[in-house]
Amino acid sequence: MSHRRPSSLISAFAVLAVVGGAAAQQPPPEIAVAPEIAHAEVVRALTEARSFLPVGFTLEALNGTAVAVHRQNDSHPAQVVEQEGVPVLLLSERSYFADGGMIDLADAAIDTVAFLFEALFELHARRGRLGDLEHSAELEATAAQLYVDLPVELRHEALIDAQGQFVGHLASIASAVERSARRGADLCRRLETPLFGVWERTADTIEYLGTVWVDGRWLSSEVDLPPAQRRTLLADPLEGRWTGRVSEDFGRRYCP
Repeated sequence: MSHRRPSSLISAFAVLAVVGGAAAQQPPPEIAVAPEIAHAEVVRALTEARSFLPVGFTLEALNGTAVAVHRQNDSHPAQVVEQEGVPVLLLSERSYFADGGMIDLADAAIDTVAFLFEALFELHARRGRLGDLEHSAELEATAAQLYVDLPVELRHEALIDAQGQFVGHLASIASAVERSARRGADLCRRLETPLFGVWERTADTIEYLGTVWVDGRWLSSEVDLPPAQRRTLLADPLEGRWTGRVSEDFGRRYCP
């Protein structure tokens, strides 16, 4: 996904158990939280955020996925790797956990939420690619037509990256708005402030350029995520919760 870099943690991991699968091995020193507890905490935090974030796709994506929380501070906050055929969500303890539990997403830093939702979208996209061959073929064709400035074999990955950026940015702004509301801000009087202006630009005009890691370097397309793709993502997997219009997306929740 976007802005990720290979993590030296990957080679240090023992096989991580999937919830409902075999018993987990003793975690190596880099692991800060036992995998089963980490998985349960991520599910809990996402479920508790359901009132202000569309989390249905994230919970589905976590089925059959291991979660590892580490203490390597120079690693990316959230990324997806594969360990012996099992997808693993790697999370930085410093970014997402406190006192053994996952933090409330409304209290998380805005970029922290963005990175988390990008990673969860990647898991969602991987699952869809394997489970819905017709939809996967459609996305492959779309990517092939869009990213003509990238090698053919990288185009689908670039599309997933751009889509993940879009989903992550929207989720991060929504969590920041929720945080402001919990702190007592009168959001009804602030719907014209820059934060809400960013919301509409995020949905409509901010560029999301698909980026992939290949041969030890980042390779980025110059093609922006098209409006049709953005509308599709707002409907699914974002559950039709958001339209990109401030009054519709926040007025109903925060204005009595």
